[in-house]
Amino acid sequence: MNRFRSSCLLSVLLLSACASAPPEAPRIADLNDKPLILPPVKTAEINPDAASTTYHTFLKDAPNDPAYREALRRSADIELESAQRQRPAAITPSRRKPSTQEAIRLYREYLNKYPGDANNEQVLYQLAKAYDLSGQLEDSLATLQRLLHQYPKGQYTDEALFRSGEAYFSLQQYLPAEHSFRRIIQGYPNTLYFERSLYMLGWSLYLQNRFEDSLQTFLDLLDRKLNGTSLAGDELSEMTSPADRELLDDSLKVICLALSYQGVNKPIAHNFDRHGDRPYEALIYHRLGEFYLGKQRYLDAAHTFINMTRRFPNHELAPQFQQYAIKAYEKGDFTDLFFDAKATFVKKYGVSSHYWQSHEERIHQRLRQYLAKDIKDLAAHYHHLARHEKKIQEFDAAVSWYREYIRTFPSGADTAEMNFMLAECLHDAGRYQEALTEYERSAYQYPSHQHGAESGYAALLAYKEIISRLPDDQHDQWRRRAIASAIRFSEHFPDDGRVDKVLANTVDELYAMHDYAGTIDAAQRLLARPDRGNAKARRDVWIILGHARSTTGDYVGAQKAYQSVLKLLPAGDPHRTGIIENLAASMYKQGEQLRTAGDLQGAIALFMRIEQEAPAPSIWMIAKYDAAAALIQVKDWNKAAAVLEDLHRSKLADSRLRHGVSEKLALVYMQTGQKWKAAREMEALAASDADPAKRRELVWEAATLYRENGAAVDAVRLYRRFINEFPTAFDDTMEARHFLSVLYTKLGKPKRASHWLTEIIKADAAAGAARTDRSRQLAGEATLSIAQPLLQAYRRARLTLPLKKSLKVKKALMEKAIAAYKKALAYQVAEVSTAATFQLGNIYDHFSRAIAASERPRGLSKAELEQYNILLEDQSYQFQDKAIQLYEANLKYMADGIYDGSVKASLKALAILYPVRYAKTEKSEVFFDAAP
Repeated sequence: MNRFRSSCLLSVLLLSACASAPPEAPRIADLNDKPLILPPVKTAEINPDAASTTYHTFLKDAPNDPAYREALRRSADIELESAQRQRPAAITPSRRKPSTQEAIRLYREYLNKYPGDANNEQVLYQLAKAYDLSGQLEDSLATLQRLLHQYPKGQYTDEALFRSGEAYFSLQQYLPAEHSFRRIIQGYPNTLYFERSLYMLGWSLYLQNRFEDSLQTFLDLLDRKLNGTSLAGDELSEMTSPADRELLDDSLKVICLALSYQGVNKPIAHNFDRHGDRPYEALIYHRLGEFYLGKQRYLDAAHTFINMTRRFPNHELAPQFQQYAIKAYEKGDFTDLFFDAKATFVKKYGVSSHYWQSHEERIHQRLRQYLAKDIKDLAAHYHHLARHEKKIQEFDAAVSWYREYIRTFPSGADTAEMNFMLAECLHDAGRYQEALTEYERSAYQYPSHQHGAESGYAALLAYKEIISRLPDDQHDQWRRRAIASAIRFSEHFPDDGRVDKVLANTVDELYAMHDYAGTIDAAQRLLARPDRGNAKARRDVWIILGHARSTTGDYVGAQKAYQSVLKLLPAGDPHRTGIIENLAASMYKQGEQLRTAGDLQGAIALFMRIEQEAPAPSIWMIAKYDAAAALIQVKDWNKAAAVLEDLHRSKLADSRLRHGVSEKLALVYMQTGQKWKAAREMEALAASDADPAKRRELVWEAATLYRENGAAVDAVRLYRRFINEFPTAFDDTMEARHFLSVLYTKLGKPKRASHWLTEIIKADAAAGAARTDRSRQLAGEATLSIAQPLLQAYRRARLTLPLKKSLKVKKALMEKAIAAYKKALAYQVAEVSTAATFQLGNIYDHFSRAIAASERPRGLSKAELEQYNILLEDQSYQFQDKAIQLYEANLKYMADGIYDGSVKASLKALAILYPVRYAKTEKSEVFFDAAP
């Protein structure tokens, strides 16, 4: 047989305790039992079903047989063994289901029939097990108590006490359970159940809320198992026995629970002070801290870890526990405490600490990895805060931690980088001279590192910051130091991509200091270096070199320098404009030198080259202007015209230059007879001339030239401009309005023409005493022109049925036309009056013929139609007579010697209307109907 099993109890108890509920009751059936002493039987070779059947048959058939007693016990044992063996299976493969109840019945029958039998101690033990297997825990407990009562010093006493304690525990009767476990501990120190009893006693006390007693019990268990061994962290994993590891691990968890109920204000040290120091105290601190971490009680965890370092400040594991506290603060997101703990670590365990001095190199090696990380984190943290909050104390803290790192690791792999960051921090704090020192130390006093060149370059930037804050009298000294540092940088880091830029800046500094010899020398140093593709640096040097040479009067050398700059610039680079201007200026200066020397042709050639080689408008335009002036001076009119025209097309921005070009072009065009072009230049001159009288003359002359040369649009523009700029010039503005009406008519813009005809009439009417014969003539002619559309509208109107309606419309249009022509008569200008009189006669003549030709009503009889025609004829004659009178009135002008087109047209009309009298005209005169 097997002993009761108890291995699963430990995990069951732990899980229950962590859930803050009593642990699940352990069952005897789950535990290992110890073997009983029985007569030799080879049970492994016996078929259980067959044996059970055999025993049952025997018991039934031979109740009085002497072997009945042994058969009864054996049958019960077989039933119990089968039930225990097949318990995990839902369905057994045997022909029947073994039942613990059958075993219970048989054991009870045995006890009843043989109360004083020598085997009853074993039978009671087996009966207790059978009850446990069937889940009858209380019956199992009662049987165990009977066993203990009947056999207080029997072979099963220690186990019976342990099983009783477990049963009480499962029934949540923790005090009786405690008593059972104590009896084992006090009376059976060598039993196999001693350590388990200690464990279960601790739980029984814990569940009675007797935490101090429970803690002491578990500590006794650890004392027994660890036997003075000093453990910390997870060293339990190194123990060889998994069962021992499980037992100790569970015990430690209960210890943590017990300590946690005492509160964090009552440290572990208090318990050990009461119960005595233990060599494994660090292990308790570690497990309790981990326990708090698992509960997300980060502050309690950190406090626990820190308490260990306070209790054992010189312990080998004290630094590790400080790191545990740091991680706890980090997990809880307690930023301030996190960095305070790191700072504490450095102060307590750094190279200047007592702890460091009192431990050997083996410990130092472990500490260095923590110190490196913590100091870096502290420096970075305070540097970050300082950059954002700009507080002096935070900059000071960051600087202090950077220096601490350098002091701790003077030859470390990252020390040069930390020295660079120290310099950066000092720079951020505005402590530029200190930063400069650290930059140069980082650049030139460490072996090559990734921030070496950056440090050297940052030093150069620091010089600029320092100089900008120094008094003027100290600038030169510091600028010289900066230049020396720049040279050092270029020599120490020749392959750095910024060397060209540094040297270029040096050139710039020297140039700013007016050290032109030094400028040229530094420029040559840079240009002698291999071209590493840093076009900007080289370009800047060429620029300054060009400036330096230009300043010294070496315009040829300056020209070459600027040309070199242009080779380095792409076509679309915005800097090209300025360089081209400098190049053009250097060439222009050479041209001036030639002109001064009397070499006009040489000067002309150089001036003309500037546009192609250095097309800077502000300079080449002046150069070409000077070339044109020189060409005029040598009377080369054609080339001068070509140059001036090219300048004219260039849309000169300089008004004085533009005026000079126009003036010279006007002169050239007048010399060559190009009047239209001359008009253009006159207009340009008028736009820039400040003299009103001259400007008026130029505008009128330009307008006249445009009109005479068929440039109607330009003429219109200038005539309108003339009217706006010189409104008081009455005679000229009247002529300008007349020209505008004529020009707009030619341009096919009748509305604009009509506008200016109206303006003529209005201007004449408003002139008062300033009116002249010419203004009245222009106004009369304008009135005739305005009347013409009215006449045309009248003539287009037809007389249709119903005649009364159409007659009314046509008559109204006739009256408007007559009124318009009567206005023209009012000007009393002969040519205007004859034209108006003729048109009036023509109106009546047309009306007469329109009546005669009008539509006849439909459906009239012949007599009615004849009568209707007579009536129309009478009406027609009346208007015809009126027309004859008006035509005859026009003939009176012939007596005054006026025989214009209107008079002639009147005669022709009369010859048709009144042939008897007026058809006797000379045969050479051709009469025609003057009506449009």
